[in-house]
Amino acid sequence: MSDNASRAMSLEGGALGGPVIVLLGYVIGGRLGIVWSDPLLLALLGLPILVAAPFLLLPRRRADAVRFIVGSLLGIAILVVVVVGGISLVASMLSDPA
Repeated sequence: MSDNASRAMSLEGGALGGPVIVLLGYVIGGRLGIVWSDPLLLALLGLPILVAAPFLLLPRRRADAVRFIVGSLLGIAILVVVVVGGISLVASMLSDPA
């Protein structure tokens, strides 16, 4: 496997690629007219695992796929913390009477 492909299936590739895959899935779903409910949004968080799942079947790529999945879960967790933190910050700024 080339160096670029190996880098894409690494921990760093997952940390960057996982949130991008989730955001792309959201945008593509919106273009297709999907009405996003809470269960669908939670299922969307599992999309990077679904993308990496075929590589789990290949013995030579299994470790890379696991690293990608772990990286994508970390990246998604960081994205969720930043989004929820930003929403909380804006809400507290708007509700403060001073």
